[in-house]
Amino acid sequence: MRRLNYVVFLFPLLPFISCRNQSAPSADFVIKWTRDIKQKILEDANQISDREVFDSADNKLTLYKGDIRLKYFIFKNNVDTSGNKSSIDTTISCFYSSDQKFELERNNDCSEFGSIYEVLNYKSIGAVGLMEFWFCNGKIHEKGFRYKGEHVGVYTIYNYDGSINYEKDYDNMKLLNKLKYIKYYR
Repeated sequence: MRRLNYVVFLFPLLPFISCRNQSAPSADFVIKWTRDIKQKILEDANQISDREVFDSADNKLTLYKGDIRLKYFIFKNNVDTSGNKSSIDTTISCFYSSDQKFELERNNDCSEFGSIYEVLNYKSIGAVGLMEFWFCNGKIHEKGFRYKGEHVGVYTIYNYDGSINYEKDYDNMKLLNKLKYIKYYR
């Protein structure tokens, strides 16, 4: 009878015990999760739009399909030495999932930041998953994981020649377990 009482007492605690022992996800899981979500966002965002809205104050073009925002682009006018507009560059591109919960932002303006980046945002959480920055020469500049915009796990900074400058372990990889519950719904 004592054994039965012990089991009956521990049974309700099992979910809490198992959660506490839950290991952090692997870097491979987080990288694959991020790349899969990005691919789905781009598939959804590349639907044929039926409406375009251009905001000349911000040089921003937003494309819609019905009431669903598919993507937007922010442009920068380049001028030649005589002050005439010579070309237009896309500085920021932003792509949306059909349910509008995911956003993939790409900053392509090397002149402003000295690097370009790509970040995945999820509704009220912010930056999640793998985040990467590149030097304007195309080589990796920074690479690491984020959750709620905060660094998680090992974050690596690279030199311009591609060699590692330094790495810092921000720990808390267990936070990324929450990515398992962030699903992409179409």
